[in-house]
Amino acid sequence: MFFYDAGKVTSRKITDEGFLQVDALVGRAGVQLYTHGDSVFDSRPDSLKHLDEIRLLRPESEVFNEKSLDSFRLKPVTDNHPP
Repeated sequence: MFFYDAGKVTSRKITDEGFLQVDALVGRAGVQLYTHGDSVFDSRPDSLKHLDEIRLLRPESEVFNEKSLDSFRLKPVTDNHPP
């Protein structure tokens, strides 16, 4: 499942290994809208196949809990990596 978002980089640091380390927005709470081409929408159950869009509620307790946030901490991200 892929989620995309954008945000302003507020801090950055180059690690001893040469990686760029930044604070980043990795998710947001609220109602998310998905349409054709979104992996969430394309994998929807048969009972929702008649819909042109679906809305998924992601409560703050799911997005901003310690376990969820820790799973993203210091993970590598590739931007525009060659094939």
